[in-house]
Amino acid sequence: MATIRDISKAAQVSPGTVSRALNPEQQSSVSKATRLKVQKIAREMAYQLPQKKTKTAPKQKKLPPVRHFIVLNTHTPEEEAKDEYWRLVRLGISEQAKKENIAIDQVIDMNNGLDPETIAPYDAVLIVGTPSLDSVRQLKQANPNILVVDGGSYFENSVDIVSTNFDELTKAILDTLAAHTTKDIALINGPRIELQLDGSRLDGAEDPRTLAYREWVEIHHKKQLFKQTAWSNTAAKLACDELLAQNGANLGAIVVASDSLFVIGVMKSLAEHHLVVGRDIFLVSYDDADFAQFLTPALSTAWLPKAELGAAAVIHAKTLSDTTAKTWTTRVILPGEVKYRETFDPKRSS
Repeated sequence: MATIRDISKAAQVSPGTVSRALNPEQQSSVSKATRLKVQKIAREMAYQLPQKKTKTAPKQKKLPPVRHFIVLNTHTPEEEAKDEYWRLVRLGISEQAKKENIAIDQVIDMNNGLDPETIAPYDAVLIVGTPSLDSVRQLKQANPNILVVDGGSYFENSVDIVSTNFDELTKAILDTLAAHTTKDIALINGPRIELQLDGSRLDGAEDPRTLAYREWVEIHHKKQLFKQTAWSNTAAKLACDELLAQNGANLGAIVVASDSLFVIGVMKSLAEHHLVVGRDIFLVSYDDADFAQFLTPALSTAWLPKAELGAAAVIHAKTLSDTTAKTWTTRVILPGEVKYRETFDPKRSS
């Protein structure tokens, strides 16, 4: 059985530091990074951590967290405030961590820059959003238990991911629209912003919905009508105005990438051009935000797993932290579902 001296040697700290780090009543005297490092080594050596004495019956004791995770967020607080998608993903992470008795010790905004050594002591690292491939590689050198949640790509199979089936959903929407209009189908989408470890942002990475659209129009020999714009309703309205000015007579449907950030602007543009959505032109979006079914007309939109992605990420990261010498990467894909309503109802359009 491992002793405090064994742990001291592995952690390269004194036996007294190990003793304090493992004693619930003395842990506050040890820095968080050292404490987490010592506790992790102790668990790996199967050392029985001492428990704080309590008068509560054993069955009612609240056990200390068995794992410690850190969350790296690639979106600024302002971006999260505008888009409920990312807020709900992080809510899913938080709620599932409580169920699994996992401590989320830190949530770090990567936009402020990040030293890779910050993540070294943790059992697993969850990156929410889109880091650059170079960032992923550097972080994996500091901690192999990295998981990216909806990063928009496979990162050359260098890291485990949890995401949804954007490619499949997009092509299914386009196939269904094409069966009900002979006119062109446009896409309005925003770019993926890749975050570097120094906090700098790389523009231009294409969203999986954009890649699926480009592939679909090429396979079906359709005209590509794609507008990439900033993530805002104002920008989406201007993009839709341009589409209608250039292709209005030949435009049968528009697919937009976000209920919250695009739909209101697009519907405003269509109304100003005296087009009745669901009759003169079809409209399909993504997210199935709470307000989608209450719009007039009710919005056809793809429901995306949000809190579910967060929960699945915690569950997978827990497994990841239990696996040693893993030489493969894993993709966990949670499927979305298209909710057809009045802006495009295939049954009514038949």
